[in-house]
Amino acid sequence: MQLNLQKSQLLPILAPHEINRAEEILRNCVHCGFCLATCPTYQLLGSELDSPRGRIYQIKQLMEGKSPTRITQQHLDRCLTCRNCETTCPSGIRFSELLDIGRRLTEHHVKRPWLQRMTIQVMRSILPYRKRITPLIRLGHHLRIPLARYQPAKENFPAPEAVAITPTETIILFRGCVQEGLAPATNQSLMALLHQLGMQVLQPAEEGCCGALSHHLSAPQEAEQFMHNNIEQWLPLVQERAAKVVISASGCGVMIKEYGKLLSSDAAIKVSEAAVDPAELLLPYLNRLQAKPGIEKRVVFHPPCTQQHGLKTDLIVEQILKSIGFELLPIKDRHLCCGAAGSYAILQKEISYQLRDKKIHSLKQHQPALIATSNIGCQHHLQQQSKTPVVHWIELLSIKEGIDPPTETQACSEVP
Repeated sequence: MQLNLQKSQLLPILAPHEINRAEEILRNCVHCGFCLATCPTYQLLGSELDSPRGRIYQIKQLMEGKSPTRITQQHLDRCLTCRNCETTCPSGIRFSELLDIGRRLTEHHVKRPWLQRMTIQVMRSILPYRKRITPLIRLGHHLRIPLARYQPAKENFPAPEAVAITPTETIILFRGCVQEGLAPATNQSLMALLHQLGMQVLQPAEEGCCGALSHHLSAPQEAEQFMHNNIEQWLPLVQERAAKVVISASGCGVMIKEYGKLLSSDAAIKVSEAAVDPAELLLPYLNRLQAKPGIEKRVVFHPPCTQQHGLKTDLIVEQILKSIGFELLPIKDRHLCCGAAGSYAILQKEISYQLRDKKIHSLKQHQPALIATSNIGCQHHLQQQSKTPVVHWIELLSIKEGIDPPTETQACSEVP
């Protein structure tokens, strides 16, 4: 691709390495159009401008000096950042990186409508903070506001008394933000599994949001603050105890895996290398896992985009579930996004809901007893419309007899 980047105009907005990276991506794109076949928004809207190839052209024009408009911003906003196109691309284009840069450019030049600005500010002020969002979620449940059709979690995970276990591995279990309020059973179930396998589970007291929301809403400095805070909390444990950072929400998992790339520091790289998906951590213990007693076995698994195209651990989840006796039902267009995509379900409701309806239709085609997934955003988004219960796949597992679970007081150590 012929390029004439206006670097002098870009430097006040973008760092030199970002400009160079964008130039590299633009040059490597051969405009083959393979990405169109797997892009959810192109399939839904039928517009080239709402496809990866069309967005690449628009970002190229911005970097060559063309002034962005509200229409440009709208086409970039409509991207779900599902990374389906990255999996499809024969040239290995990392479109999500280019999209972040394009959004930054439009955000710098184009003023959003006041209602959208206010919505974004409210989300950035509340959603990434557990101590703010969790009480609001609990209040919503108390007032019967339909935040979700089902509340799939108990606040205290029951655990019988047990003997003390010598820890074999140190795990930092990432709490997340909205997940503790919407689905606390996910991390409680994972914590119980890890303890029963003889692992020590730690949760640093000052750990915060992974930074994904701020990053995708073009607030890079805010995102970096979240990232640096978590690195500061985790790095001593990673270095001194070889701790692994386990993230049950695949959206957060992708973000933490990319700390090293985003910050380009040794500390960030070490934390990124320590980050693991629960499926990766549990696979070596497959012979110790079993289906939770009494749980329905007829399950359809919805792999979130962040797991399919970011972490690439969705097939491991399916392997685990099949191996312990679950009947995994087929799903049409397995690769397509459900429309949740973090803040997308709030800012792009019409498209998001259309994608959700299509996904639910596919998921329920073979009448599953349960829908399993691995990201709180997908779980909550699907559950709002689905009459079939939607759960995190971790909640389907238990440990075979042989190692007892810890008592409630042993369940987790909070690191000050």
